[in-house]
Amino acid sequence: MLSRGAALFLAGDEFCNTQFGNNNAYCQDNITSWLDWSRKEQFRDVFEFFKYMIAFRKRFKVITKNRRQGDCTLPPESLHSQKPWQTDFNPESRYVGVMYAGASSIPLLDEIVYFGMNAHWEPTEVELPGLPAGYVWRLYVDTGRDVEHVICENDNIMLYDRRLHMQGRTVMVAVAHRIA
Repeated sequence: MLSRGAALFLAGDEFCNTQFGNNNAYCQDNITSWLDWSRKEQFRDVFEFFKYMIAFRKRFKVITKNRRQGDCTLPPESLHSQKPWQTDFNPESRYVGVMYAGASSIPLLDEIVYFGMNAHWEPTEVELPGLPAGYVWRLYVDTGRDVEHVICENDNIMLYDRRLHMQGRTVMVAVAHRIA
């Protein structure tokens, strides 16, 4: 079972706030610990990305709530390396994929969401897990794309062959879509 730990973001991360390298600024009442709201306009693309991902998290309950078993027979949570269902996490491994699957609030429809993270500076080839009949992977986020196309949900990129080329140090999010 994957852990649902503490929040991964701090106030100000959504506009690239800095503490000038100080990771223990809680006791300082000065520019080191203050939020510089003027950075929001300078880093508007990061702010919009955060807004999108917060809305995404709320939209796909399978990644935040207790998952009910869906019709897809996939496990509620699973870890993957570049190949589906393999967990090749040796010291040189620099990729991890996490998939959540479960029943949707819409009857007879499952929610299946896959997050892929390439921590290596080199690109990598990834194969997503197979889906039940009638579903296909659709790319929603790819941080390896140009800034204006990082959120690619509306670009309608279907991954029929389940393969994806990921740039170095990037994250991707794919969602299973019913096509039949």
